[in-house]
Amino acid sequence: MVTIFFNLCLLVIKDRCTIFHINTVHDPNTEQCSSSNIRSLSAALGSWFKMFSIILVLLAAVTLVNGATIGVSDATTKMYASTMPDCSDKLDSCFDFSDGSCVGRYAPWARENCAYRCGYCPGNYPPCQDQITYCKELGSEVCNQKLYAGYVRLNCRETCNKCEIPALTYVPGNDTDVLPTGLFKKKKHFRN
Repeated sequence: MVTIFFNLCLLVIKDRCTIFHINTVHDPNTEQCSSSNIRSLSAALGSWFKMFSIILVLLAAVTLVNGATIGVSDATTKMYASTMPDCSDKLDSCFDFSDGSCVGRYAPWARENCAYRCGYCPGNYPPCQDQITYCKELGSEVCNQKLYAGYVRLNCRETCNKCEIPALTYVPGNDTDVLPTGLFKKKKHFRN
């Protein structure tokens, strides 16, 4: 499609030597442009088309990130709704778990228990905004202390720069986190 359009533009260029405010030498007797100017003009148009293509791709990406769909029918939306009927966190403590507890070998557990916090709800992610008004007053010390990690992941995401969505940014091979102790019910062993 772009090639066809580019060729049509070259035909226009041969007809008129001025396009996009780029002037070439036009000989009124022969109604032709000089060939060196046509080559430089077609190179300029080639760059313009590349830039235009990049802009289109970026616009599509921004549109998809903001939750819109391009050319997707309602059937697709209904499919997501039916496969993820209750995409939310089942535990109140999901933000207490580190990002590493959401991915890798813990991904099945995270999808089941902390789907929203970990980023497994398509198009529905925790917003990058503070949930309380006094995050800035707490200071950077609170943002960086392990003791308050869950608190800031839940309440001060923007101020403390904790906006990362683990399932979207996971790089395989970096599975060093472990789930917090006490997460699973411990089996009681009785001696007779």
